[in-house]
Amino acid sequence: MVGPVVQRLRQPDAHRSVPLEPVVKVDLTKHCVRIDVLIEKEYAGIRRAYAERQQAELERRAPVEQMPLRQAFVENMVRASLDGLDRIAWPESLLPLMQEAVGVVETLKQPQAVVEDSSEATLRLYRIAER
Repeated sequence: MVGPVVQRLRQPDAHRSVPLEPVVKVDLTKHCVRIDVLIEKEYAGIRRAYAERQQAELERRAPVEQMPLRQAFVENMVRASLDGLDRIAWPESLLPLMQEAVGVVETLKQPQAVVEDSSEATLRLYRIAER
């Protein structure tokens, strides 16, 4: 079953085989996005502390400019999931790919996003990273 948010992102080659390790890293990031949204919605009392913790985590991240391209892609997805869009660094010539990837992450922040959306988003992000 494909969730309502990512269904429109589906492509015909969604079921092809992909290496597991990078997918797991990206998949965990996408599930964290969904958890973040639920925490902000359901636990308003910790919203400020949670946002401060996200900012602290962003501060301690390694410089993305010093990473290989694929590692930088995953790191930028982590930054996007931590609401750190202003801290994403990416080569200008590849900017459309990053914009597309961030758009996928942002769809997971919609209230109607479900687990199936996270799984489909993971596949979509891995396809983007392969380009």
